[in-house]
Amino acid sequence: KVRSQADALGNAGKTSVFIAKGDQLVGLIGVTDVLRTEAKETIDRLQAMGLDVRILSGDTVAAARAIAQQLNLGAEQVQAEVTPEGKVDAIAQLKREQRLVGFVGDGINDAPALASADVGIALNSGTDVAMETADIVLMGDSLADVPAAISLSRNTVNKIRQNLAWAFLYNLICIPLAAGAFLPGFGLSLNPALSGGLMAISSLTVVLNSLLLRRSKRLRSA
Repeated sequence: KVRSQADALGNAGKTSVFIAKGDQLVGLIGVTDVLRTEAKETIDRLQAMGLDVRILSGDTVAAARAIAQQLNLGAEQVQAEVTPEGKVDAIAQLKREQRLVGFVGDGINDAPALASADVGIALNSGTDVAMETADIVLMGDSLADVPAAISLSRNTVNKIRQNLAWAFLYNLICIPLAAGAFLPGFGLSLNPALSGGLMAISSLTVVLNSLLLRRSKRLRSA
């Protein structure tokens, strides 16, 4: 009877906890994780960004799949009853498939996975070990900050590429011009004062373009 009750709890996505007094079983408790209010929206946003979202959980298969069902994730996106070493192995397998892996965790058991992932992300409410191991520690305690951090990172990399492209184009044109390379054939050259002014404009352009990141942050908040 107790086993059937435990199986029923497992099928409902709950983990069974047996209570014993000495050698006698005196109770059975079913516990389950409660999703954060922002969890579903966070998963949807990550998938909309083109990311493959998966769950690595130490819980039972039934419990992990019950959580995944609430998040509209398929059974193939869930790995349950995974040890800390198993999480590292799962990440290593994804890397062998030439994938970039980001891992979000906040517990002591997540520390090895946070260290082995390409990008480890820890919540501010996480354990000290998790925060010391992670590459990124979110300032808040909301999962919604995860896609925001990824979006900000992407925008930052784009700005770096734009600034490098502008600097390369500027130097490609202006350095030969200032050196007199176009003087014999086209009669074009730059005097030192104008060269200094153009350098200041170039630096100002890079700074203003970088400051546009603040505008993208406001748009995400709106």
